Amino acid sequence: MQRTLAAFSPLLLFAACHTAPGPLDHHFLTPAGDWFVEPAQLGRTAEPFEFAVGGGTFTGWFLPGKDSGGRTVLLLHDGRTNASQLFPWYSFLQDAGFNVCAFDYCGFGRSKGAPTLRSAYYDAPAMVAWLEKHAGVDAAKVAWYGTDIGAAVALRTAAVRGGCAALVLEDVPSLRDRLRETTTTGEAVSSTLAVGFAEFARAPEDCEPADNAPNVKVPSLWLTGADRPREQLCATLRAYVEMGGDKQLWLLPGTGRAPHAMLTHDGEYQRAIARFLRSALDGAPERIAVDCRPSATAENGTQWYEIALDRRGGDQEPWAVQVAAADAQGSVTVQNTWLEGAHGKVRMKLAAAPGVVAAARIDDAQRADPGVFARPGTPLSRGGAWYAANAAVFARMREGEPDQAAADAAAAAIAAHDRLEPMGPVLAAELTDVFWRIGRLLTSQPSAEPRALGRVWLRRAVASAPDHPEQHWWPAPTPTWGFQHQQEVALARDLLQKLDGADRAP
Repeated sequence: MQRTLAAFSPLLLFAACHTAPGPLDHHFLTPAGDWFVEPAQLGRTAEPFEFAVGGGTFTGWFLPGKDSGGRTVLLLHDGRTNASQLFPWYSFLQDAGFNVCAFDYCGFGRSKGAPTLRSAYYDAPAMVAWLEKHAGVDAAKVAWYGTDIGAAVALRTAAVRGGCAALVLEDVPSLRDRLRETTTTGEAVSSTLAVGFAEFARAPEDCEPADNAPNVKVPSLWLTGADRPREQLCATLRAYVEMGGDKQLWLLPGTGRAPHAMLTHDGEYQRAIARFLRSALDGAPERIAVDCRPSATAENGTQWYEIALDRRGGDQEPWAVQVAAADAQGSVTVQNTWLEGAHGKVRMKLAAAPGVVAAARIDDAQRADPGVFARPGTPLSRGGAWYAANAAVFARMREGEPDQAAADAAAAAIAAHDRLEPMGPVLAAELTDVFWRIGRLLTSQPSAEPRALGRVWLRRAVASAPDHPEQHWWPAPTPTWGFQHQQEVALARDLLQKLDGADRAP
């Protein structure tokens, strides 16, 4: 049946070339309507550009890296964001010494045209060609960094056109799975046929990442959160297994969809990607090869596996290594170890046979018990872990009118954090509304002591507002872009003024 559909697809694709976005396009591509940050607002040197492609334009910026040696990274974002939201990515890459190109597909951000999968897939080579001719770019040292649909576009372009020396691929999707699961009304179906020929027509030819991956032979780094939904995680792993060339996989524990890794693994995420890109573009990619074999039967039907680790490239220092095994159901088991020399072994007890076993080097590591390590993290990653652990407490404060018990619980959680370390500005901005609600409740009390404490919380709400609200972002599984609590800051400021006025009244 697939061959029959393939025979019809050229005619259908031709008929669909100039149609408006369809349900499948809307399913994958939901461009953000807001515009947030440009490089100049961050004090970064960048060259804006716009050029015509297909039925629209590509717009974006070229950011030169200091002493880049021509090493250049092309960012291909997901279907939910636009180039004004890419500042966390291009900032760390430019700081690491790379040229960076950030752009919008047609219909995203300030690019003209309709946001369609056909445009994202078929116009991407024009972006590559433009970049290769740019002064300061070594066409032999260009890497592509794709997230979600951007990763699928990167794989298809690499398979069909080539032009990249390395790939960073995060949360690679399966368009085929989406076609199976989605009809024009959003109902689940048992066959791709239920989607209809019209939706096949809107899907670009050779669009499936797992089909394109075997034809791509460049070094690649694959990243995905171990806490993503099973179907999505398995889609990424299927494509990874099919990938040609020198490849490595980092299954990030405690992490959902991108950009959540920038919170859970802040600092380490950026260093690992920069290290891979630098080594791969210089022609000497480093990685840890793994070989997994069953060794002994354990209790309760579980099985011990022996995993051999072999260092490929890199320095000769001891490496902290995170070993992850994923089974066919998308269940991930992680174990930390140290690789002292070129070779090492680790034993893992697994409930099911692993379909994928991978090992990643961890820079942000300190020796703990013999043979294992701990990650100290950064204020942002520690704050993210604390926030996640107390999410239910903060949700109670945000639901309707909180009572005193809810306010006490939230205040106690925040006080516990403050005793450990000062609260960072990003985390504080994300909690502005909680500060305000605690302060409002306490200042409504009749006695002086809670009223005085309430003012402290109100002042904290006012102080937590960022100087540049458009630059605030919180990389949770559902990320926050831009400061969302301007109203609470204004209310806190007004209430403080009223309380001060009441105190001065005769």
